[in-house]
Amino acid sequence: MNKKKIKVLHLVSDDKFFDGVIRHWENDEDFTNKSIFISKRKNYSFRFIRSIEKIENLWNKRMIKERFNEKDYDVLFIHSFRAVYWNYMKYIPKDRIVIWWIWGHDIYNHTRGLAPLIEVNLYKPETKKYKDSTNHSIAQIIRNMIWRILRVLLIKERNYAINRVDYCQPVVKDEYTILQQLPFFKAKEFYYKDSNRLFENTPTKNPCGNILLGNSSTLTNNHVDALNYVLKCKQKNQKVIMPLSYGDMKYKKWLKERLNDSSIEVLEDFIPKDEYFKLVDSCSYEVIGTIRQQAMGNIQYALSKGVKVFLYKDSIAYINYKKLGYVVFAIEEMTLESLSTPLSKKEIEQNIQASQKEVARRESIHQRCVNEIREIIASRNYDDHRM
Repeated sequence: MNKKKIKVLHLVSDDKFFDGVIRHWENDEDFTNKSIFISKRKNYSFRFIRSIEKIENLWNKRMIKERFNEKDYDVLFIHSFRAVYWNYMKYIPKDRIVIWWIWGHDIYNHTRGLAPLIEVNLYKPETKKYKDSTNHSIAQIIRNMIWRILRVLLIKERNYAINRVDYCQPVVKDEYTILQQLPFFKAKEFYYKDSNRLFENTPTKNPCGNILLGNSSTLTNNHVDALNYVLKCKQKNQKVIMPLSYGDMKYKKWLKERLNDSSIEVLEDFIPKDEYFKLVDSCSYEVIGTIRQQAMGNIQYALSKGVKVFLYKDSIAYINYKKLGYVVFAIEEMTLESLSTPLSKKEIEQNIQASQKEVARRESIHQRCVNEIREIIASRNYDDHRM
């Protein structure tokens, strides 16, 4: 007998990730899927999502409340917990299961004047100088004053919203471990099926291959700080490729003014995913200067292609990969030799084994959670029939 499918309502953000993620969910035999988007206006124009015909746009409180109370879903899956969602969590019926997929900004950023759920020093010295110089606008000062006045109410609203979450999907394991220490966080660990697998026939790379640095024009990439290491250690004939096609445009302008080395190639135009991956394939080294979890898809793909990855030692990604047994390298320990010596076959094999082990762990948790959710739904339906 076929298992009854779990009905999932996706609460989505307008981001380039959605189209690929929803295809993944729709190919999963355990689920049926509907999607909603919360905006401030009726005629919202999507910037990144292409499959907009699959999304229901909600633009006022009454619509949102009514939609959450409809009975056509078992699970609300939140793609990034934006602050605007906090106040709407009270509208979700108690018999619905809530799953939160962490994106990064929802746990590492200061939001509405509140400290991040996970506090890390995001910026290295050169980037921090720029960051500090941009934090003194009158508008920002006024906003901060308002948030301080509303602080008690905002904390209560945020804590209630997060306490309403039943399952939480981190990008890296350590995020979940840290969140478990919060008294208002009670969610169980969850993953949807992981499609990121390393290829066992991954070849070794050219010692003189190019270097990919960063993933976007966002300050958290710490471009200038990481670039200081790279330019000292790279070979003369190596290019440094920097994708800056999206992010903070003011920061991008500031950054470009400091790129005075002819070996640096800036990618300003957004390119399709397949073309971007071809670009990664052409590189032998990747340098990601983020301290918070960010660009994990880029890092994982680079590892799958035998690219040698450099991260800061205090970054969430570096600490996590090391715990999982991957071969990754510290930006602070970069040398002339390390940027002329690609991963060996043995190191590539070690990364394959580490990936396979983590994929198996996540798939085991996924299946356990799916079975558990089915049981919860079945028991609630049984109780409803008895009433």
